Amino acid sequence: MANTNHLALLAGGVESWNQWRKQNPEAIPDLRGANLSFVDLTGVYLARADLQNASLKQANLTNADLRGADLRNADFGAANLTDAHLSSSDLSNVEFVNTDLNGADFNGANLSNTSFFNTNLRSSNLSYANLSYAKLSHASLSGADLIDTDLLGADLSGTELIGAHFRGACMSGVRLNNADLSGADLRGTDLSGADLSDAYLGGAYLTKANLSNANLSNANLARALLVGVRALGANFAGATLTGACLEDWQIDSATGLEGVVCHYAYWKSDRQERRPVSGHFAPGDFAKLCQDSLNQIIELVFPAEIDWPAFARSLHQLQAQEPETKLSVRSIESQETTGVAVKLGVAAKLDKSKIRDRLMQGYQSSRQVSDPRESQLGDRGSSLNRLFTALHY
Repeated sequence: MANTNHLALLAGGVESWNQWRKQNPEAIPDLRGANLSFVDLTGVYLARADLQNASLKQANLTNADLRGADLRNADFGAANLTDAHLSSSDLSNVEFVNTDLNGADFNGANLSNTSFFNTNLRSSNLSYANLSYAKLSHASLSGADLIDTDLLGADLSGTELIGAHFRGACMSGVRLNNADLSGADLRGTDLSGADLSDAYLGGAYLTKANLSNANLSNANLARALLVGVRALGANFAGATLTGACLEDWQIDSATGLEGVVCHYAYWKSDRQERRPVSGHFAPGDFAKLCQDSLNQIIELVFPAEIDWPAFARSLHQLQAQEPETKLSVRSIESQETTGVAVKLGVAAKLDKSKIRDRLMQGYQSSRQVSDPRESQLGDRGSSLNRLFTALHY
């Protein structure tokens, strides 16, 4: 139970309490089980205090100093902790339901199994904190900092996370269904097995994130940055990927793409290599393009006019320099709205992105030395047959 002398000192007011703490810097206040509900504790100095099982319902703790405090099993229901200092404190199993924690500092705090239901955590600092199995459903964390935070198994369903920073956070198995993550920074986060169904990730940064076996069904990933993302076995059924950047994303035969809505996407950063070049994907074309990537197919998309001799020379040069690529022309497709797509087979386990870049660089270099008359081939089909046959493709 609480030390009665300490309770009496605190009852005398925050100013006299803080003065006593300054005069006794080594003192560790014992306020275990204290009932401080509805008390105005604005600016109170409770660093390192023992407040286990204390009740602080609807208390005013604005700008309070609770750094390093033991707050296990405390109840802060509907309390005001705006700009409170809680770094390195132990808040496991705490109740923060309907609490205002706007701008609070939880850096390095233990928040495992803590309940933040319907709590305001906007602009709070949760970096390096332990939020494993915390309950954050319907909380607001817009602009919050969760860099390198442990969120293993946490519940963030329906949570507002606009512009939140999650870089390097562990979010394996996290529930984020119906969450708003628009513009959130999720670079390098581990979201394997996470539930992101119906989540809004418009414009989110997911570079090198791990989405393996995650559920993204019906999620909105419009304009999201998915560079180098690992999405093996992920479920994108019904998801929206229009305008997303998919450079070097990793998918496999178990990645679900049924019903994906994608009018166009980018295969390079900074909105480069738009697919299709113009217009929109026809239904099913996006999934087909992704399937081609699994079958070691490189697709090169050109505007309507191609310098075919220059392209053939680029193929021949790369094959001569790196015969292990085993390049082969699979198809040439021309569409009025998308330009011309040339699909090439390539040997397994090679870096297709690098081969694609080499081919396009060779093509541009070869075009600079081409004879303009050479590109006027007349019957393009027969001319290409002669070119590729001569090159043994």
